[in-house]
Amino acid sequence: MRDSIWIFVLLAVFLGVFTPAFAGASGPTTFHVGNEATSISTSSWTTVDEDAQRYFDNETVYYNGSIVEETEYQWATSNGSVRAVPGGQLDDASQITMSYGGERQDQWSRLLIPLLLVFFGVLTILLVWVAGDAIVGAIGIGGGR
Repeated sequence: MRDSIWIFVLLAVFLGVFTPAFAGASGPTTFHVGNEATSISTSSWTTVDEDAQRYFDNETVYYNGSIVEETEYQWATSNGSVRAVPGGQLDDASQITMSYGGERQDQWSRLLIPLLLVFFGVLTILLVWVAGDAIVGAIGIGGGR
């Protein structure tokens, strides 16, 4: 029973250390990319360089120094990819530049959230084990120590 209490105390201290760190993690941050060079195709989607959770519908595509009309290409805000519309101004392998923006978690949050999920899963299992050990010890079954 004493081992169970020490495990519980250690877990509580561990939780006290990580909770303020989690509270300090920021939510999604916005970003903007200007003039990213890439090639575009009518047959496949080209993914932009910046990784994000969500892309905004504020993109601008330039071809030969001029803004391309939005009817000439498709922009997927779900995964940050672009494709030329067949029969339009842009041919396969046309070199374009793009400006776009989106939201992403900061690096600290991307690391900390999965670690905390694992920690709380393990904590739950250990708390159930400690409670079960205490109940078994209280009612005197299982041989005890």
